[in-house]
Amino acid sequence: MRKFLLAVLMLACSLTLLGKTQAQQAPAFTLTIHVTGFRNATGRLGAAIYSNANGWPEDLSKALVHDHTSIKNGEATIQFKLPAGTYSVAVLHDENGNQKLDRNIFGFPKEGFGFSNNVKAALSAPAWQKCSFTLDGDKTVEVALQYK
Repeated sequence: MRKFLLAVLMLACSLTLLGKTQAQQAPAFTLTIHVTGFRNATGRLGAAIYSNANGWPEDLSKALVHDHTSIKNGEATIQFKLPAGTYSVAVLHDENGNQKLDRNIFGFPKEGFGFSNNVKAALSAPAWQKCSFTLDGDKTVEVALQYK
């Protein structure tokens, strides 16, 4: 019985190590997001990547990954390392640095925003599917900011 338990433990450890090795070998591609159309250089660019519609586009806790970067000469570029997959990008000109899209009393955005595929927002954010794209190699996504 003792030998059996030892064998099971060794097998479990081997499978765990094998799983980690395979995960580490999964190809990671560089997704570059280039954003233009800033009305000023105040604040920073915030970018969030979503792998599904859950939380899209404003719930950062549901984003696969998010980060921010500075604005230079009316544009900003940020990069993420991601495995192959289908993603959508939401960006924000976070002028006051509070990491959320501020709205006026009528609910319209006070800060610039944009989406992958340059899908325009009407009265609400576009569907995740309309903004989605396939990442199967290094890719640059161009986003032009929208202001309401």
